[in-house]
Amino acid sequence: IINDVVSRNASLSNAKVYSVYIASDIDPRFAGGLGTEADPYIIKTEAQLRYLENHGNRPRNNTAMRLHFRLANDIALSEPWTTLYQADDSLSDDGFQNVLDGAGYTISGLDIRAENYAVPMVGLFGKLSGKILNLTVTGSIRASASSTMTKEINTLSAGGLAGMMLGGLIEN
Repeated sequence: IINDVVSRNASLSNAKVYSVYIASDIDPRFAGGLGTEADPYIIKTEAQLRYLENHGNRPRNNTAMRLHFRLANDIALSEPWTTLYQADDSLSDDGFQNVLDGAGYTISGLDIRAENYAVPMVGLFGKLSGKILNLTVTGSIRASASSTMTKEINTLSAGGLAGMMLGGLIEN
Protein backbone atom coordinates (compact mmCIF):
# COMPACT_ATOMS: atom_id res chain seq x y z
CA ILE A 1 0.00 0.00 0.00
CA ILE A 2 1.37 3.37 -0.98
CA ASN A 3 0.62 6.03 1.62
CA ASP A 4 2.29 8.96 -0.08
CA VAL A 5 0.24 10.74 -2.71
CA VAL A 6 1.69 13.35 -5.03
CA SER A 7 -0.85 16.06 -5.73
CA ARG A 8 -1.04 17.91 -9.01
CA ASN A 9 0.76 20.93 -7.62
CA ALA A 10 3.36 19.06 -5.54
CA SER A 11 7.01 19.23 -6.41
CA LEU A 12 8.33 15.97 -7.89
CA SER A 13 11.61 16.48 -6.03
CA ASN A 14 9.78 15.44 -2.84
CA ALA A 15 8.02 12.45 -4.42
CA LYS A 16 9.01 8.93 -3.49
CA VAL A 17 9.77 6.31 -6.11
CA TYR A 18 8.34 2.83 -5.65
CA SER A 19 9.28 -0.39 -7.39
CA VAL A 20 6.25 -2.43 -8.25
CA TYR A 21 6.65 -6.09 -9.10
CA ILE A 22 3.95 -7.93 -10.93
CA ALA A 23 3.34 -11.53 -9.86
CA SER A 24 4.55 -12.74 -13.26
CA ASP A 25 8.04 -11.31 -12.45
CA ILE A 26 8.52 -14.03 -9.83
CA ASP A 27 9.92 -17.26 -11.26
CA PRO A 28 8.02 -20.18 -9.67
CA ARG A 29 10.90 -22.56 -10.36
CA PHE A 30 12.83 -21.00 -7.48
CA ALA A 31 11.88 -20.86 -3.80
CA GLY A 32 11.46 -17.08 -3.92
CA GLY A 33 13.11 -13.85 -4.91
CA LEU A 34 13.16 -11.69 -8.00
CA GLY A 35 16.74 -12.30 -9.16
CA THR A 36 17.99 -8.86 -8.10
CA GLU A 37 20.90 -8.09 -5.81
CA ALA A 38 18.47 -6.95 -3.09
CA ASP A 39 16.09 -9.89 -3.60
CA PRO A 40 17.99 -12.83 -5.18
CA TYR A 41 16.34 -15.99 -6.45
CA ILE A 42 16.35 -18.50 -3.58
CA ILE A 43 17.63 -22.02 -4.23
CA LYS A 44 16.63 -24.76 -1.77
CA THR A 45 16.61 -27.95 -3.86
CA GLU A 46 18.74 -29.87 -6.32
CA ALA A 47 16.13 -29.26 -9.04
CA GLN A 48 16.32 -25.51 -8.49
CA LEU A 49 20.12 -25.64 -8.65
CA ARG A 50 20.01 -27.60 -11.90
CA TYR A 51 17.57 -25.07 -13.32
CA LEU A 52 20.32 -22.43 -13.36
CA GLU A 53 21.41 -23.88 -16.72
CA ASN A 54 18.04 -23.07 -18.27
CA HIS A 55 17.55 -19.70 -16.65
CA GLY A 56 19.79 -17.86 -19.04
CA ASN A 57 22.24 -15.02 -18.69
CA ARG A 58 21.79 -11.31 -19.00
CA PRO A 59 23.37 -9.53 -21.97
CA ARG A 60 27.08 -10.14 -22.32
CA ASN A 61 29.37 -7.91 -20.24
CA ASN A 62 26.47 -6.08 -18.59
CA THR A 63 27.28 -6.46 -14.88
CA ALA A 64 24.43 -4.12 -13.88
CA MET A 65 21.95 -6.65 -15.23
CA ARG A 66 23.36 -9.79 -13.62
CA LEU A 67 20.88 -12.18 -12.07
CA HIS A 68 21.48 -13.00 -8.40
CA PHE A 69 20.92 -16.39 -6.76
CA ARG A 70 21.36 -17.46 -3.11
CA LEU A 71 21.30 -20.85 -1.45
CA ALA A 72 18.96 -21.14 1.53
CA ASN A 73 20.31 -24.46 2.85
CA ASP A 74 22.80 -27.24 2.15
CA ILE A 75 22.02 -29.24 -0.99
CA ALA A 76 22.99 -32.92 -1.35
CA LEU A 77 23.12 -33.92 -5.01
CA SER A 78 21.51 -37.30 -5.67
CA GLU A 79 22.52 -37.85 -9.31
CA PRO A 80 25.67 -37.33 -11.36
CA TRP A 81 26.13 -33.66 -12.18
CA THR A 82 26.07 -32.24 -15.68
CA THR A 83 28.34 -29.20 -15.80
CA LEU A 84 26.35 -25.96 -16.06
CA TYR A 85 27.30 -23.39 -18.69
CA GLN A 86 29.79 -25.58 -20.46
CA ALA A 87 28.72 -24.21 -23.85
CA ASP A 88 31.24 -25.27 -26.45
CA ASP A 89 34.99 -25.59 -26.57
CA SER A 90 35.63 -22.00 -27.62
CA LEU A 91 36.25 -18.75 -25.79
CA SER A 92 33.36 -16.99 -27.55
CA ASP A 93 30.92 -17.67 -24.70
CA ASP A 94 31.25 -16.16 -21.21
CA GLY A 95 29.55 -19.05 -19.40
CA PHE A 96 27.85 -18.23 -16.09
CA GLN A 97 27.78 -14.43 -15.88
CA ASN A 98 25.52 -14.11 -12.85
CA VAL A 99 26.08 -14.16 -9.07
CA LEU A 100 25.63 -17.26 -6.91
CA ASP A 101 25.90 -16.63 -3.16
CA GLY A 102 26.23 -19.88 -1.25
CA ALA A 103 25.48 -17.99 2.00
CA GLY A 104 27.88 -20.33 3.81
CA TYR A 105 26.08 -23.51 2.71
CA THR A 106 27.51 -26.62 1.03
CA ILE A 107 26.65 -28.44 -2.17
CA SER A 108 27.70 -32.04 -1.49
CA GLY A 109 27.84 -35.13 -3.66
CA LEU A 110 29.15 -33.38 -6.78
CA ASP A 111 29.80 -36.34 -9.08
CA ILE A 112 31.06 -35.44 -12.54
CA ARG A 113 31.83 -38.29 -14.91
CA ALA A 114 33.28 -36.71 -18.00
CA GLU A 115 35.31 -39.44 -19.66
CA ASN A 116 36.21 -38.88 -23.33
CA TYR A 117 34.69 -35.42 -23.05
CA ALA A 118 34.52 -33.18 -26.12
CA VAL A 119 33.66 -30.03 -24.10
CA PRO A 120 36.84 -29.26 -22.15
CA MET A 121 35.55 -27.34 -19.13
CA VAL A 122 34.04 -29.31 -16.24
CA GLY A 123 32.99 -28.38 -12.72
CA LEU A 124 29.86 -27.07 -11.03
CA PHE A 125 30.07 -24.46 -13.83
CA GLY A 126 32.06 -25.02 -17.01
CA LYS A 127 32.90 -21.37 -17.62
CA LEU A 128 32.58 -18.58 -15.09
CA SER A 129 32.65 -14.86 -15.80
CA GLY A 130 30.24 -14.02 -12.95
CA LYS A 131 30.69 -14.50 -9.21
CA ILE A 132 30.49 -17.42 -6.78
CA LEU A 133 30.54 -16.32 -3.15
CA ASN A 134 30.52 -18.09 0.24
CA LEU A 135 30.05 -21.61 -1.18
CA THR A 136 31.60 -24.98 -0.37
CA VAL A 137 31.39 -27.84 -2.86
CA THR A 138 32.38 -31.44 -2.09
CA GLY A 139 32.49 -34.44 -4.38
CA SER A 140 34.55 -35.89 -7.20
CA ILE A 141 35.39 -35.23 -10.82
CA ARG A 142 36.59 -37.91 -13.21
CA ALA A 143 37.45 -36.37 -16.54
CA SER A 144 39.39 -37.22 -19.66
CA ALA A 145 39.58 -35.32 -22.91
CA SER A 146 38.30 -36.45 -26.26
CA SER A 147 40.43 -36.40 -29.38
CA THR A 148 37.73 -34.24 -31.02
CA MET A 149 38.75 -31.05 -29.17
CA THR A 150 40.23 -29.10 -32.06
CA LYS A 151 38.97 -25.54 -31.65
CA GLU A 152 40.53 -22.68 -29.66
CA ILE A 153 40.96 -24.75 -26.52
CA ASN A 154 42.60 -28.14 -26.85
CA THR A 155 43.15 -29.09 -23.21
CA LEU A 156 40.77 -30.24 -20.53
CA SER A 157 40.26 -27.97 -17.52
CA ALA A 158 38.40 -29.08 -14.42
CA GLY A 159 37.60 -27.56 -11.04
CA GLY A 160 35.09 -28.06 -8.27
CA LEU A 161 33.46 -24.66 -8.81
CA ALA A 162 34.53 -23.77 -12.35
CA GLY A 163 36.40 -25.49 -15.13
CA MET A 164 37.53 -22.14 -16.55
CA MET A 165 37.51 -18.58 -15.24
CA LEU A 166 36.88 -15.80 -17.75
CA GLY A 167 37.26 -12.72 -15.59
CA GLY A 168 34.96 -14.13 -12.91
CA LEU A 169 35.34 -14.09 -9.13
CA ILE A 170 35.32 -16.88 -6.54
CA GLU A 171 35.41 -15.49 -3.02
CA ASN A 172 35.34 -16.82 0.53
